Amino acid sequence: MRFISNCQQDLLVIPTNTRRLLKSLYSLKQAPRIWAKTHYKALEALGFRYLDCEPSIFSRFSTQTPKAIFINPELVITVYVDDLILLGKTSTVIQQFKAAIGKQFSIKDLGPTQDYLEIEISRDRTLETITLSQEAYLEAVLRKFEISIWNRKPDI
Repeated sequence: MRFISNCQQDLLVIPTNTRRLLKSLYSLKQAPRIWAKTHYKALEALGFRYLDCEPSIFSRFSTQTPKAIFINPELVITVYVDDLILLGKTSTVIQQFKAAIGKQFSIKDLGPTQDYLEIEISRDRTLETITLSQEAYLEAVLRKFEISIWNRKPDI
């Protein structure tokens, strides 16, 4: 490796194989876009379509429904970079999706979602409810800025 000096700029002369490596590293800024396109194509091939209002949410319906209608999907998937959350009508639908997507990508099942993007998720199967909370995140922000809501006197 050697440097060639020029009055306008310094040029780095490197072997061809190293140049290819640098080019692939340089193009990493396009990696999220390429990854999103890869996800989109894989999910589209499995019969999913993204919501017009939110392209990171995909759904699949058991019957043919108009694209503008989001009623009673059999499976909904939220995508954030390389994390997926699956919401399905039955565990069988979810297991079938995992098997199908596992043929295309190396996947790891992390179990039921407990938190996602600073949102705590709790599920009560007996009551059939899902609760979302940002209490821990809010408390962390308040601690960071040394704000105490417990010692504050109410404004009258």
